[in-house]
Amino acid sequence: EQKFYEIIKKTEGPTFVHFSFRNLDRVRSLYNAAKKAKKILVANPNFFYTIDNARKLIKDLPETKKNQFLKCFKKDGDVDDEDRRERGYAKPYLENSIDYKWIRKNSKDVVVFLTASELSQLIDIQPKKGSFIFSLSQHYLEGEENEDYYECLMYWMQHFGLDFYKVHCSGHSDEDGIKNLIKQIEPEIVIPVHTEHPEKFREFTKKVIIPEKEKTIKI
Repeated sequence: EQKFYEIIKKTEGPTFVHFSFRNLDRVRSLYNAAKKAKKILVANPNFFYTIDNARKLIKDLPETKKNQFLKCFKKDGDVDDEDRRERGYAKPYLENSIDYKWIRKNSKDVVVFLTASELSQLIDIQPKKGSFIFSLSQHYLEGEENEDYYECLMYWMQHFGLDFYKVHCSGHSDEDGIKNLIKQIEPEIVIPVHTEHPEKFREFTKKVIIPEKEKTIKI
């Protein structure tokens, strides 16, 4: 949240932010940072819909209705026809939405959330300068054959004069963190279930059972 705030506060022009809106902790952090910087957070109907449906489970999520620091972005192609099931949920949010012309006019005062598929909205918004915050795991930019995506992203940044920042707080522990966890807990059994290198756990403890496909582990 603090890193978001520092970048948003110093940016002359719009700040664009990219991450998964299903990461509600990051949604809350971005909203808090934008509000603290006295900027308006602009996002798509999915962003709003997710917040409203998660409020029963997660505290401190922003109110989406009559909130001066939140505006719904209606891009070309969005429809508010309630007969379209896939977009019906979006209609309440699109009724009081803004478009790229509003963002362009108020560019110094906005933080714009963009999904990967919405990157093309920069063509309509036409920022002259600003910032772009990439807040996903590093592997989306490096490794796993994602270098082409990173190169493409840099072309967009260069074309629109946007400063590129990476702000990510991973939910995954590093190797030392896992090693210390096992050392402190001293478990009877360690079963790696979310890793590309399960055999690595045998360096931390001898009591490792590596899952095998279609085989049961009895505990």
